[in-house]
Amino acid sequence: MFYATYLLITRAISPRYSPVTMMKWMFLFSFVLSLPLAIPTVKDSPLLLGTAPAMAYVNMGIVAIFATVLAYYLLPVALRRIRPTTVSMYSNLQPLVTAALAIAVGQDVFTWNKPIALILVIFGVFLVTTSRARGDVRPGT
Repeated sequence: MFYATYLLITRAISPRYSPVTMMKWMFLFSFVLSLPLAIPTVKDSPLLLGTAPAMAYVNMGIVAIFATVLAYYLLPVALRRIRPTTVSMYSNLQPLVTAALAIAVGQDVFTWNKPIALILVIFGVFLVTTSRARGDVRPGT
């Protein structure tokens, strides 16, 4: 629900602002809102204490830049060119691809909750792809 609301709001304001400006504010508000929840869980993290190996920092940077910043930077670009329902469909399929790759390379295991999540994501994608814009709906259908 929150993500759908986010897509609708950003669809309305994306023509007025550049993707960099939109993401700058989104990341700032996300950081401020999640900080109180994150402090208790990460205060003893090896990454923050400086005791992690150098490769952990490299991996964290790659994930932060490519999986987060770049992906969210491209969302407003996509919203300018295609419908929000299509953007939502591709975004909803991301966790499926990620989970499948993680299981395939041995970084994760297949558990009972993954098929349930798969069914829910596919159902969400089905709802998104079968919805029609108000202008596409013919009277009487």
